Formats: sequence, C-alpha cells, structure tokens
Amino acid sequence: MVKCELEECRQYRLMASRSGLPFSHCEHIRSLEYCTETATEEVLEEDVLSQMVALKFFGETKKATCLKRQKTAQAAHAPLCVEVAFGMKTPIFSFSVYEPALHHYSPLGRVMVTYSPAANTWRCPCAKPSVSCLHINISKWHLFQTNRNVFTAEPSSSSTPPRHHATLYPPTAEDLKRLVRYIYNHKKLPAKLPDGLVKPKALTEYITTLHPKETVCTVCPGQVHLEQSTGISTHARIITMNGIIEDVSTYFRRCPQCCMIYRYQEWQDSLHNFDDHTVLNLEMCLYLRHNLQNSVSVSQVLDTLESLRKVKYPPRDTVLHAYCHFEALTGHNKSYSCVCRGSQPPVVVMDLHKKGVFNFPVGDVGVNMEEFSDSVELEMIARGFVQSMYMFSAFS
Repeated sequence: MVKCELEECRQYRLMASRSGLPFSHCEHIRSLEYCTETATEEVLEEDVLSQMVALKFFGETKKATCLKRQKTAQAAHAPLCVEVAFGMKTPIFSFSVYEPALHHYSPLGRVMVTYSPAANTWRCPCAKPSVSCLHINISKWHLFQTNRNVFTAEPSSSSTPPRHHATLYPPTAEDLKRLVRYIYNHKKLPAKLPDGLVKPKALTEYITTLHPKETVCTVCPGQVHLEQSTGISTHARIITMNGIIEDVSTYFRRCPQCCMIYRYQEWQDSLHNFDDHTVLNLEMCLYLRHNLQNSVSVSQVLDTLESLRKVKYPPRDTVLHAYCHFEALTGHNKSYSCVCRGSQPPVVVMDLHKKGVFNFPVGDVGVNMEEFSDSVELEMIARGFVQSMYMFSAFS
C-alpha cells in the first residue's frame, strides 16, 4: 500500500511547470512502476469477530475496539486491512492495517503486521515482541476470515475445540486472571529459600530450555493431559550476578478442554521467570532485596554489576518489575507487627500503589488490608504478561 501527499505533489508540479523547471514524481509513486500485483481489500465481517470471541481469541472489549477502528477506516474511505504478498520462500503473512494517527511507525497512515506460522509469532512495530495490539488483533481477524486453517495445529473433531496456538499467548481477559491466580496460589516461593538454591553457580550450570512442569490439567476433573509445549521465545535471558545467559527458550502448555494456560515458573531451578523474556536467578533477587533494604537502588546495583562484569544489563525498570514480581510470589514470614494493625510482612514493595492506601477510610484499613495486599501482589504478577499496571480493579 502506498499513500503520498498527492496534493502537495500536484502543487509542486504546477509551480515547476509555470516556472519552466523540470519536475519528477516522488520515490513512492515512481516505485509503483515496478509493482506486478495489486492488493485487494477484504471486507471483514462482524460475525467472524464474534466467533473469535466465542473461541476466546480475545474478549468483548477488543472486539469493540476492532469494530470502532473499522468504522473509522470506512469514514476515511481507507481499507482497514489488506493482505500483502511479498513472494517469500518462507511462509510469512503480511497485513497492511489502517492507522489514523501518525506515529514514527506509521508515517503513511498504515502499519505493516507480519505473522510467521513456523515460529507462531506476530510482529507489529507499535508493540513489543509477544505483546498483542489493535493492529495484530485486526490482522488476526483478517486471517481467521480468509485462512482459518492456519490457526489449527491438527485436524479437530466436532467435540474438540480448535487449537489456535498463535493467538493463545499471552492470554487475555478471564484467561489471564485464571493464569495469574494459579501462579499466585501454586507457585509461591518459601520465605526461607534453601541455601543450595541461592549460592553462586557457574553460568553453564543453568538450564536454558524452560518448559512448565505441569503435564496434566489441575482444573479439569480426571487426567486431562496438556498439549505439547509451544514456544514463546528463543531469545529470553537469565540475569545473574555473574553475567547474562542469552538465547534461553521459554514455553507454555494449554489444556485442550478448559484452555487453561501453564507457563514455566519453577523456583526449584534457582530461577524466577518474570515475563518469559527476562528471568532472574534467585541469588540476584536476594541481592536486590538486601540492597534496597540498605537504600541502594536497583539502578545503582546494575551500574555496579555492569562496571564489574563488563556486561550490559536489561533496562532498570524491567529488572525492578521482575524483582517486584519475585517479592509478590514470596511467602514472607510475619516478623514484626503493629500495635494498631497487627502483623506486617518484612518486605513491602509499593510504588505506584502507595497513594492507594490513603484512599481507604481509616476505619476500613484494618478490614481491607489483607484484600488490598492480595490485589497489589496479583497485579504485580500480572505485570509479567501485560505492560500496564491498571489491572488493580480487576483483582480487587
């Protein structure tokens, strides 16, 4: 798809003609001479989108957002989504999606979204890897309508729901809540970690292929075996005090009946998985805790390690959120108490949430404190799947 400021081009040509100066077309219009195919618009149907909601590709909110963008495109007389064939040897689906706002990734009012069936990955320049966005959702809508078989890993009977691995991870809406609560209730770290798990280890001693240990669904009655592991990333990193382990592979499994998702979250391997791309070793987690308790920030800790190890560590915010994720999953002992409000945990991590405490009436703080604490911890765990921290109300 090509979109140029044609009116400006006409004005420049008119001015050049009146002045007796030569003129030429812009590079985008000249490139059309080499085009051999024409991309046609597919009119996306709302019924197809409703089917995707029923199959839990995404929820009603994202459906409404897709329909709203479709109306915006129609009002602008622009195609919402067009599949573009580049003639690659490797099967890659590419979609040109309408974007009304001009950004650095959409200077011409469109965004190019790609999907690789081999790697089960969607890519959009407006979103981080493995993170869904409106452009990806619209592209999935287009692909589900025109080539539904792509979403089926194997032939399915009428009693077996279709397997759409490409759209399963990270989960959304109620599926995300289920996964977060499962991790919160079943993947807690003990308050006192075994010494063998936090002692220094050589980088070669860590496992680099991270599969969830679950093989049978914990929700469905009986022995319902999970599907084979599906890759999330092959470029995850394990962050340690001795350096960084690159090209780590992370995976998830899914229940074929209830669609429950399971990911790697096994602290017994001396690892703490944050977002399937950043994994901290437990020694690093405890080292950050002790530094914070001594008023040394995460940024200062990483600055020191970078200077010592000559290795570039991830962004400071990423490591901080990964550490908060670790604390939210740690079962702290109640080592001290308040004469007014009872026992309190030895480690309290509150940043964006600290203002929320003062919104409680004084008489309600004692009653709501445990519920409030659970909500904060659930939200920190959810941060491993979504960028925004605005899920607080969803778990309260």
